[in-house]
Amino acid sequence: MRWGSRCLKSQWRAWGMGRLWDGVVVPRSAGLLPTGTQPAREGSAVKPAVTAAALLLQLAVAAPVAAAPGDDPWGREPPSAEPSADPTAEPSIEPIPTAPPAGAARVSSSAGEAGGAVVLWPRVIPASDAAGTRALAARLQQTLVAWTAEALPGAPLDVRPEPQRVCPRSGCLGLSVGVLLVHHEDRTCAVVAAVSPPGVSEQRLLPWAGQVALKDGESIAFRAPAESHVIIRDFLPCDGLDAHLAGGREAVIQAVQEAAR
Repeated sequence: MRWGSRCLKSQWRAWGMGRLWDGVVVPRSAGLLPTGTQPAREGSAVKPAVTAAALLLQLAVAAPVAAAPGDDPWGREPPSAEPSADPTAEPSIEPIPTAPPAGAARVSSSAGEAGGAVVLWPRVIPASDAAGTRALAARLQQTLVAWTAEALPGAPLDVRPEPQRVCPRSGCLGLSVGVLLVHHEDRTCAVVAAVSPPGVSEQRLLPWAGQVALKDGESIAFRAPAESHVIIRDFLPCDGLDAHLAGGREAVIQAVQEAAR
């Protein structure tokens, strides 16, 4: 019988990198076929030494071991497991930081004591960080402290630091004493004292140094800005202001005593 005369299907067939043995692909390099084994030809008395079942068994034995779950054949670390969110948990809301209201630092953090007095930091207009202006403001406050202590012997005095220049909205427990310092760029100044009874009470304005006119009389509303209610007609040199301060002593002492009644 001529081999090429018939188109019989052989049990061996080339298929890619291997051969098909009874329908099973066997790689050439697997080494599973015995040496010298040849595909059987139709009509030949020679039978294959290895059956399809035997090949399947040998393939199963020679197959690579599957990687364990989580093992990466490239040596990479497995992704970390994220904890699952609790669907019943309430979403956390981060508090939004809020800035303090404008001017809050200028409000006295103390209301003083009943029967006493709160001596506020001077109200400097326009605001200035100049060393000379701050030193003058400190001297004005110390002068008011001395006069208030003279007007109310033995009364507790609460002297407020910079920049606390106004009582809280609910008023001070004791009477309050303050001062308005208006300065000009040519180093001239004018001064007005302000005295208020305890609580939410009107302020009494007292021109102290320089020529000052009161636009609405000497009484203005509680916590009203004094600079909005005065007209400065003439300024004095700031450097020589101390020599003129003593002239307001009697008026301030009398106003403090009246406010304490």
